[in-house]
Amino acid sequence: MPPAEKLNSLFEDLLAEMQLAPDRREAMLALPATNKWALICQHRLVEVSFYHVKFGFILWLLTFYLLFVEYCRKRERLVAVHWFKSPSFGSIN
Repeated sequence: MPPAEKLNSLFEDLLAEMQLAPDRREAMLALPATNKWALICQHRLVEVSFYHVKFGFILWLLTFYLLFVEYCRKRERLVAVHWFKSPSFGSIN
């Protein structure tokens, strides 16, 4: 746990983020230091896990896109090969 001054500044930042009503804010400020530190740690954990969720989704989306592009390229080659091998290729329609 950080020193009291640092803890209070971190807790003030957390309360500013939460945008609480003034009476609730005063009640939160009256909490003991251990509870304040627990709330700060919990908030950081949620932020970090949400960051990983967003990053994981972006990574999944990028992987899906690359696989889809590769699938389309292979499909175009297959369609082109099939078109050249078809009996109607070269015939006048």
